[in-house]
Amino acid sequence: MSARFALLRALMHKEIRGLIRDPQGLLVLFLMPTIFILVMSLALRDVMGTHQASQQQVLWSDADGGYFALELRHRLERSDHLRIVDAPADEAGFAPPYFGRVDVAAGLAERLAPDNREPLVQVRLDPAFPVAGSSLFITELKGVLIGLRAEYITEDLFGAPEAEAALIRESTRPEAVPVQVVYPGSELRSETLPDATQQSVPAWIVFAMFFVVFPLSTSLLGERREGTLQRLALLNASHQSVLLAKLPVYLTVTVIQALLMLAMGVWIVPLLGGEALQLGGRWLALLPITIATGAAAMGVALLIAVLARTSAQATTVGGAVNLVLGALGGVMVPTIVMPPELQLAGLLSPMSWALDGYWDIILRHAPVSDTLPECLALLVLGTVTFLIATWRLRQDFA
Repeated sequence: MSARFALLRALMHKEIRGLIRDPQGLLVLFLMPTIFILVMSLALRDVMGTHQASQQQVLWSDADGGYFALELRHRLERSDHLRIVDAPADEAGFAPPYFGRVDVAAGLAERLAPDNREPLVQVRLDPAFPVAGSSLFITELKGVLIGLRAEYITEDLFGAPEAEAALIRESTRPEAVPVQVVYPGSELRSETLPDATQQSVPAWIVFAMFFVVFPLSTSLLGERREGTLQRLALLNASHQSVLLAKLPVYLTVTVIQALLMLAMGVWIVPLLGGEALQLGGRWLALLPITIATGAAAMGVALLIAVLARTSAQATTVGGAVNLVLGALGGVMVPTIVMPPELQLAGLLSPMSWALDGYWDIILRHAPVSDTLPECLALLVLGTVTFLIATWRLRQDFA
């Protein structure tokens, strides 16, 4: 047993030395994601404030049922990019493909009175939804409520002359129409919508971690080319030991990679004029999803590295696989704004699972237990791909 442990430790030391001797691989792992974080966070700061999302779905719960509540929904339904769906009677929350939920409590007509300061409606939004889409929806909602308040006032006081209603609509500011905007796990108001950094940094972290395929394939293909695998076989080292020695080394690299990019978002991006990544002291809460993502990335990378026969193959296939998984998983464009068919396809991407776990902690302020399904799915993927890779590598030991 001690001999096997010594062999495993020696193989780990070999992997560390090989990693240090591969500066190109280290640059891909650390420099590329750093550039992505800086460029995308700063570039999307303005883009995400002007982008207009395509038609999106929102759940609607109406406990009032009166004229003003029905008219509120009817006028919102005129929007070309909004689809309102009745919320199930037995469900109080919402989930994709819905980006939010509107709850209209009983007594909306009374709350439309000009002296009322209570919220007219409650809106719950997914903080992972693009900021521009959320802002556009809140603006439209307040615009309709302004019109309904004007109708309420004119009907009560002036017999509803249209000229008076128009005057009241024009003189009413949006901030005078109270709407309660709540994000899951917090009491954030519409004035503190999630910014581009909050939404983009987790995406690029997940994307970058899967590029561990480059240095990993360089290491494994070098061992195959130089005859190291055959010499290890003569020393009775199993093919499982060769891959097991790589796991702790490269898994540690992916965790350090994620920590550095998180630190970049927290401290460096604001120095360059961008919005700081707000973690709220939840660094440790991100550890389970980070380790699980690293394990999945390791498994996929090992499988690609074992199947490839040249560095060019590994680089091409690894890069292409990562781009496809990233595009489907919501790295470039959040899946919630994609067409339904692509949202369904996105469920097949492990980057989608990882990104959802990061957003649960960073944006939705959810407990760590909420990320367990994503962590489990990522660990299962990492285990399955690792087992397939070891089975395939056995042929090189034959």
